[in-house]
Amino acid sequence: KKAIVKMLKEHAISNYFVEIYENKGLDILPMILQMKNHIQKYDYFLHLHTKKSVTLYNGMDWRNYLLFHLLGSKSNVNDILNHFEENEHLGVVYPINHEASFYQLINKNGAIGGNQKNLEKLFQKLEIANDEIDHYMTFPTGSMFFARTAAIYDLFQVVDEEDFECENGQLDGTYAHAIERVFNLLAKKNG
Repeated sequence: KKAIVKMLKEHAISNYFVEIYENKGLDILPMILQMKNHIQKYDYFLHLHTKKSVTLYNGMDWRNYLLFHLLGSKSNVNDILNHFEENEHLGVVYPINHEASFYQLINKNGAIGGNQKNLEKLFQKLEIANDEIDHYMTFPTGSMFFARTAAIYDLFQVVDEEDFECENGQLDGTYAHAIERVFNLLAKKNG
């Protein structure tokens, strides 16, 4: 926390809050816990994280790819924000899926992976019809994305810490992996 605050100050960034969370729920649970009481203050939301992916030979490439396509330049960020401003129906923006994530999309269960049970639980909480589960659906693999707050706000209201498993190096099948697959569907449901 000290190192992050020092870096923010060195870059003259003054509007921030830094909090520490337990290593549980991958990057998803800390995002939800931190933003649960703050997200309604913002029109747009950007989720970034370290994306270590140490189990993949090209995990660092995946992280760099995501960061470049979301934040690569001031112009890129302005373009994304302008797209939100110009299209009130735009809910989520993320890069085309990186090659490192293809295993998630081509396994025997397609994009669902081992997440069927957790997706059904989430769909019930978010009031999304089960027929929205699509084995070929696209989603922000790596869970780095921009979103319109109104498109995903419900998630922050229905997800609880108790829903998440303890961190144990899981690559799929966790509640966090199911949430990663629901951002687009929730945005669709919310118009």
